[in-house]
Amino acid sequence: MSRSLQKKKSVEDRVEVSDKETGAVLLTTLLVMAIMAALAVAIMDDVRLALKRTANISDYAQADWYVHGAEDYVGNVLGDALISVEAGDRSQILEQLSPIILPIDDGFMQINVSDGSHCFNLNSLTTREAGQASDIAVAQFVSLIEMLDIPSNDADRLVARIVDWIDSDSQSRPGGAEDGHYLRRTPPIRTANTPLKSVMELRAIDGMTADIYAALRPWVCIAEPYSLNIFNLDTAQIWHAPILATYLGGEEQLSLAVQIIQERPPEGYGDFKNLQSSPALTALGDGKDSPLKSDLWSEDLIKFSPPSLWVELSLQYRNVQRSRSFHFTGLDRDNLLLTYRGWGKESFKPDLDPDGHNETDAALLNEDRNP
Repeated sequence: MSRSLQKKKSVEDRVEVSDKETGAVLLTTLLVMAIMAALAVAIMDDVRLALKRTANISDYAQADWYVHGAEDYVGNVLGDALISVEAGDRSQILEQLSPIILPIDDGFMQINVSDGSHCFNLNSLTTREAGQASDIAVAQFVSLIEMLDIPSNDADRLVARIVDWIDSDSQSRPGGAEDGHYLRRTPPIRTANTPLKSVMELRAIDGMTADIYAALRPWVCIAEPYSLNIFNLDTAQIWHAPILATYLGGEEQLSLAVQIIQERPPEGYGDFKNLQSSPALTALGDGKDSPLKSDLWSEDLIKFSPPSLWVELSLQYRNVQRSRSFHFTGLDRDNLLLTYRGWGKESFKPDLDPDGHNETDAALLNEDRNP
């Protein structure tokens, strides 16, 4: 082979090798760029999610601060305003106040404040002494349950199990249930041995069915432990008559409770003197069978101004929603005290006033109860 042909072949070989190396470098460069692009997209996605998460956390925190502010507003500002006026004027002020609409940046807050006395305090079922049930509270609760058409046997057993859940001893009451009963569950649990923290805690108690819980929920509340609930007669509505009847002797006094509320003057009774001179009680006389001489009746438990406040708060802030409920007691002692804090709309008290409920409906109810 001539020298020129050898030189030409050598050049062609070098060009072919150079082309192969150039292709490998190009592929490597493209691969690196693709990896870098994927990493950049992943990083940007993480940054976007982090920014969104930070914004959400900020919104949630701000919403929670609004809730704390509303709680302080009711407990301090509104509470002090109510304490500073005459007790007889407090009911009217509450009616004018609720609902309270507070506009906020990018949202709004609604606060419903009402008299918190028209319910049965579940924490009144026991006394401060360990293992002791409150006879008056137990009798009131049993009579209330029976008025809700729950059989008396179920009522006695349910009350015994609630007392066992609350009291600090380990001795089961007749029909009750202590740790030994609940430890057989799957998963096992123990009794709380402390006052209830929420009405929803009732669902953990043995024997509490969905139907019984739904029937009880509008009528019960969580207030000061070991204290009988105080009932404000001057703001009670017809549908609160079963609660009032528990102070008068039970279901047989339901018609009397309805009549007392129906005959209340527009300005309210105001005191016991006016209550005792009402047509409903005057017609009964002052004999030994008078409901005012019942073991369940006590002038210390009937008031004519709000002794406590029930508060339901709904907050909408940007994409955040908050629902809270509060029970403040001690207004009758001029010392407002937060005794319950609930989370979520489930903690709201169901409305006892159904659509169309009025005095005629209450009279019909009265006729059904007392044919």
